[in-house]
Amino acid sequence: MDNVVWNTNPEITAYEEITGKLKHLFANADDSHKDNPQVIVDAINDLVTRKSNKFRTLIGNSGHYLMSLRNTVPIEEYLEKVATMFN
Repeated sequence: MDNVVWNTNPEITAYEEITGKLKHLFANADDSHKDNPQVIVDAINDLVTRKSNKFRTLIGNSGHYLMSLRNTVPIEEYLEKVATMFN
């Protein structure tokens, strides 16, 4: 995620905790779990150019995994699993 632009304004501190967790997650994620950015770009392009008129659109393996998880386990278990992603 070398091309992500993170906040550098020292006056904005509200997001430091979640930003730190995301940086850790990105740095330690196995490449096999990362979605192909071009797939995401193409899906967004289809949405904004009206090639797709879906109201809600799942994009990439991560989106499908999270939705599948949400639909198969109780909310407490889902939230616990998602929270562990940020530890």
